[in-house]
Amino acid sequence: MNRSKHSRAALAGWLVVVGLLGIIVGGGFQDGKEKYGVVDPRKVVFDSKLFQEMSDRVETERLARLTILQFMDTHRVLTEDQATRIRDLELKEDKTDDDKTELESIQQAVIAAAKDFDRLSTIPNMTDDERLLYQDYTQRRNTTTGLGQQWGQEFERSFATIVDQADREANDRAQAAVAAVAKREGYTIVFSSSAVTYAANDITEAATAEANK
Repeated sequence: MNRSKHSRAALAGWLVVVGLLGIIVGGGFQDGKEKYGVVDPRKVVFDSKLFQEMSDRVETERLARLTILQFMDTHRVLTEDQATRIRDLELKEDKTDDDKTELESIQQAVIAAAKDFDRLSTIPNMTDDERLLYQDYTQRRNTTTGLGQQWGQEFERSFATIVDQADREANDRAQAAVAAVAKREGYTIVFSSSAVTYAANDITEAATAEANK
């Protein structure tokens, strides 16, 4: 899988899956003897379709938030209405063609305003109208800076919630898959492969296949 470093870092919590010591799947005896197995929980998660879907979703959410903040930082002359609308459109999951057109239109208006601000900044003797426009742009820059700082913190919190939710879903799917395979094949306990030196009964592939059903 080709995952960005940022996406991998954000999903680091997914490495702690299926318990640290093992999963008791209960009651499975064969000929009066306990049957033990091992599983690589990381592989079950990382090789599952759900993980791939969740990774793509997490990366999409991360990039959307980063795109908003980078645009605001590059073109610091947004009005509050423009900034809010850009944020809402960028974070919308299923953008329509009209949404995309509106987003591009707002962005182009902001880019044009930023160029005009740069132009006014080079004029030594402004007219009254130019001075008023320059003051308006300056106020917009203050507004944009404040919103950028505020939204940066909000985005960090919301992104952490998204990662946590993806984490829980992936872990739940992996645990359910391991438990299903273990019970079907009569294992009493399945341990994480990191907790044992050697075991012959590795159900990692079977659990991964189960998770992908």
